[in-house]
Amino acid sequence: MASQTLETVYSSIRDSISAGNYAKVAEAARAGLKAHPKEAELAKIEVVALIKQDSALQALAVIAKARQSKLFVKEAMEYEAAYCYFMLARYAEAKKELKKVKTGPANDRLLAQIAYKCNQFSECIGIYNKLIASAEHGSQERKDLLVNLAAAKAADAQAQGNKSEQYDSGEAGDADSYELMFNAATGLLAVGQTEKAIDLLNAAKELARSTLSADGWTEQDIQDEISPIEAQRAVALHQLGCNAEARDLYRDLLSSGSAESNTRDTIRHNAALLSVDLKPR
Repeated sequence: MASQTLETVYSSIRDSISAGNYAKVAEAARAGLKAHPKEAELAKIEVVALIKQDSALQALAVIAKARQSKLFVKEAMEYEAAYCYFMLARYAEAKKELKKVKTGPANDRLLAQIAYKCNQFSECIGIYNKLIASAEHGSQERKDLLVNLAAAKAADAQAQGNKSEQYDSGEAGDADSYELMFNAATGLLAVGQTEKAIDLLNAAKELARSTLSADGWTEQDIQDEISPIEAQRAVALHQLGCNAEARDLYRDLLSSGSAESNTRDTIRHNAALLSVDLKPR
């Protein structure tokens, strides 16, 4: 690699990025930096590639080494350092790094995530409201922010011991807010934010029950309506490794007969993965 030109190094990096192979990206950047020790961009590329691989400690080590050798200024890669600390659940250090960074949407989103992890839900909600206010209507960014806002509001309500009917869905009427919460939780599950999803599903279940009871629905009709929420809760519990709870919930759903046929098929499939006895009790 020592004989390779910078053009060759960057070409190798681009090829690895196109292939989605971030281990190779980090390897190429590291080797290129040995051959071209003053090329700060290669250190930055290695840091990002390591973050993509969830190798936060290694990324922090690269940042520290580059700062110490004055490869780039001390303030460089502060956001990336903050994100690494966030990944490591070292939230105070993450916030300390972010204070050095010029404010912007990316910083605010990370601050919101830190606030959520620290159970500072009011702060989290405030940040998301600020971001939503400046996000383009109809954009994917706005939709993602609304999902995260819904999760934060649900968690805040539960933390304060509030009844779920006090939950403010933000962009839906009272009649369908539990459906909005269910859809938001489904989106969170899809991107691996399982703990947030469970908070939202718990709140959706409580809100659905209280709303439908007030509207005069029968208990059986209420059970039918909330069965998809319960099915998603079982999925989330399974993903968190709470297999006993997930197993009991699947068994209850199958025994009650409240779920629609397509939901029951999904429940049966997921229950089989946990070796749930599918025979009637």
